[in-house]
Amino acid sequence: TDRGATTTQSITATNFFCGTDGYTLGGTPAGGARILVSNGMAFTGSNSAALFTIATNGSVTAVGDVTAFSDARLKEDVKTLDGSKVYEMRGVSYTKDGREGSGVIAQELMEVAPELVNEDGEYLSVAYGNLVGYLIEAVKELKAEVEELKRG
Repeated sequence: TDRGATTTQSITATNFFCGTDGYTLGGTPAGGARILVSNGMAFTGSNSAALFTIATNGSVTAVGDVTAFSDARLKEDVKTLDGSKVYEMRGVSYTKDGREGSGVIAQELMEVAPELVNEDGEYLSVAYGNLVGYLIEAVKELKAEVEELKRG
């Protein structure tokens, strides 16, 4: 298919096309959503509105919730987290690639909660969503302290 300056080639088995420019790919997976990659990536619905995008700078945007499987049937050896570990974590602001950001430092977090740090690849990454469990338990601990002080 000719898509302007980019010529694409369809692969019937997966209904996926690859641009000859080396930058553009796309396709239509099950469910009718369309995938288009062109110096970035966008997953769109049947009306072509972007549902999920990955920009060339690495920013990811979703119009809906980003979720992970959390069903109890998928888990074993479930234990309540130690919320006091939050007090050992450090939130930071920083500049990366000329942009302001905030978060944590993976090397520091590894000392406190190594299961939140991914060591695949050259650089460490953090499962930020998984910090929530620690935050929930820390808030519960603080609430208990406040209630005790109110009674006291």
